[in-house]
Amino acid sequence: AVASHAGPLPGCVAVGDALAVPFRPGSFDAVMSIAVLHHISTPARRLRAVRELLRLVRPGGQVLIYAWALEQGPESRFRFDGPDQLVPWTPLSTTSPHPRAGCAR
Repeated sequence: AVASHAGPLPGCVAVGDALAVPFRPGSFDAVMSIAVLHHISTPARRLRAVRELLRLVRPGGQVLIYAWALEQGPESRFRFDGPDQLVPWTPLSTTSPHPRAGCAR
């Protein structure tokens, strides 16, 4: 989760669970999810992730969701067998350069 706010800090980066983002409801004017949903294991969990994004925005706020397209160009390493495809994800590191403790909530 990446968060920017108008508080004393100019911005904040937090590492968290897409199903339980560590911010209060309505905390943001806009939220983004880029290249995330296809890494979530089930349709039910994907729906929970979308609901979590909606929880984070104020009434009238905006949510931007980008996911990989089924149609990939010839340069892509990935070929999809169908429209609901889980793409395995393995983190490069188990530590974050931006600890959650650095964020004002």
